[in-house]
Amino acid sequence: MYLVPFWITLLNLPGMLNMKTILCVGMVVASVGVLAVAEPAPPALVKTLTQKDNGAAVALTLQGRVMVRLPTQPGTGYAWAPKAASSLLRLVKSYVETPTHLLPGGTETQVFVFSPVASGTDEIELDYRRPWEHGGAPAQVFRFTATAQ
Repeated sequence: MYLVPFWITLLNLPGMLNMKTILCVGMVVASVGVLAVAEPAPPALVKTLTQKDNGAAVALTLQGRVMVRLPTQPGTGYAWAPKAASSLLRLVKSYVETPTHLLPGGTETQVFVFSPVASGTDEIELDYRRPWEHGGAPAQVFRFTATAQ
């Protein structure tokens, strides 16, 4: 005697339990599972920008966020900072990611997370400079244009 899956007994088809029936039902169930997986994913709410995206334009919803990930070198005194406050994006979070095995002269990643507070378009600039040096040009500049709707 062999075990019959519970769902087959619900079909009330005890006389039709042969290998062809079981295979056909299995194929239908598998096909439905594949169709459910093949649906497109919803658009990402977090847009991530890195140094290669300098000058990029980003479109956001009002529920979205922009994450900017930029390399920084610890020990040099340089750090990334927004040049000015934006009327469109609010800085939600800023932190530094340090690799588990940071070698001397290695880089960390400085992360900024922005969230839109209104609809519109604005250019955001982050400067790489030493905080105590005022008046000079920054060592690097990262810009992006954000449009929130």
